[in-house]
Amino acid sequence: MKIGLIVNPIAGGGKAVNSIPQIQEKLGDITELVITGKRGEAESNARKFSQDRFDMVAVAGGDGTLNEAAQALTGTDTAMIPLAFGNGSDFIKSVGNIEIAELPEAVKAAKTRKIDTVLVELGQDKFHFINIMELGFGALVMKRFNERRRYSGDTSFTRQILREALRLRQFPMEMVSDTFSYSGNLIEGIFANGKYFGRGLLAAPGASIDDGLMEIHLIEGMGKAEFLMKLRKIKNGSYTTEPKVKNYTAKNIEVSTAGIPCEVDGEFMGYTPLRARVEPRSLKILQV
Repeated sequence: MKIGLIVNPIAGGGKAVNSIPQIQEKLGDITELVITGKRGEAESNARKFSQDRFDMVAVAGGDGTLNEAAQALTGTDTAMIPLAFGNGSDFIKSVGNIEIAELPEAVKAAKTRKIDTVLVELGQDKFHFINIMELGFGALVMKRFNERRRYSGDTSFTRQILREALRLRQFPMEMVSDTFSYSGNLIEGIFANGKYFGRGLLAAPGASIDDGLMEIHLIEGMGKAEFLMKLRKIKNGSYTTEPKVKNYTAKNIEVSTAGIPCEVDGEFMGYTPLRARVEPRSLKILQV
């Protein structure tokens, strides 16, 4: 068996890179180790492992690193071993975590699960998300959070949510899908494969990562005071019962309105228009 290991050295404040000896001890068949140095290297190295017919690729990092590797492993026979070291690590909450101590037995059993990914076409770019895509408020929060973290070391996610809430915007949005159409003013659109985002907030209570569907929640326009009052309901998913939240499921969507900010799996990607469609059970994940 051939297993590659990709490590994001800054994930978890260095916990991922410090765990390399322990991971290597448990994964005795590792033939190549890669420590990433910049964005995109997790994807390029995962692609190389897959092209070289590695059976599995262990990825030690946060949701962004897992997303990068998924770009290369989707649609291949190479399974991902997700090792959660991020500050949020929300994707792993839906797919199931593997502790380092469990690796020998998990690899030996080689039990895998095929999960959905969602292909997004945004302008000239094409990419997958494995957890959640946001349009509007959440995308602006992630943009602000990532910029502050990179340039000033501010890692307070809550602070960026509150700052963005104080300049709350509404976005006119036209959207069609295979199951519904929508026209109106939104604060936030959530398009979910997994259940959680924002460090454990229950964004999509009914989402399943292998049902061939996105769970969609559209939060319609409201004032700043009302929005701040209802923010806490995202923690347990009860916001989905609010009158100003529209809930759908769909296999594909097309957002024709231009200029709405978009983030996927914790990374700001740009602005609409966009199209997205589920690719059912297109990524193999090792299970315990």
